[in-house]
Amino acid sequence: MRAQGDGDEHLSVHVRPASWDDVQVCLTIEMAYITSEVWQLRIGPDAGPSGVTVDFRPVRLTRRLEVPYPRTVDELQTLWQQGVNDLLVAEWEDRVVGFVDLAVPPAQDTVWLHNLVVDRPLRRRGVGSTLLGAAAAWARERGIRRLLLEAPTKNSPAIHFCFTHGAEFCGFRDRYYANHDIAVFFEYRIM
Repeated sequence: MRAQGDGDEHLSVHVRPASWDDVQVCLTIEMAYITSEVWQLRIGPDAGPSGVTVDFRPVRLTRRLEVPYPRTVDELQTLWQQGVNDLLVAEWEDRVVGFVDLAVPPAQDTVWLHNLVVDRPLRRRGVGSTLLGAAAAWARERGIRRLLLEAPTKNSPAIHFCFTHGAEFCGFRDRYYANHDIAVFFEYRIM
């Protein structure tokens, strides 16, 4: 028997722009995740002016690990107040079950998705895919054809989500999050 949120039927969710009340609800969503692997980045020993080799691969853990979300409630609130053009929420049965924030840095043709989150009990049921589709539609309406998604290397489910949806690995940054985790970045091209 499968646990809820572990590949059950897809949920029919409605995505809409968030209100201030929704923002407060988003901050209460269960954002931690469970992983049985982490992604390891290794820069080749020959890195230098002639080139850089980066190896990015999953490493299986000996046990499943629960990992807290890399951004605190305060960090999310600050980001949403200062650096986000829009926040979209997914509703199911009259409650907010996920969100995605959308930021367009000045002079760029890319929408940055800093956070794409689905309430833990409802994951793997199409909510994240629906939010990604809504983010792509939001970008398309503004003439933007690329999304940039980010994930900590410990968030293997998010990394698999990016690959499954056709996003391509496009870089990383060490000590990106306040907890000093490495972030990996994926480009999602909108057709």
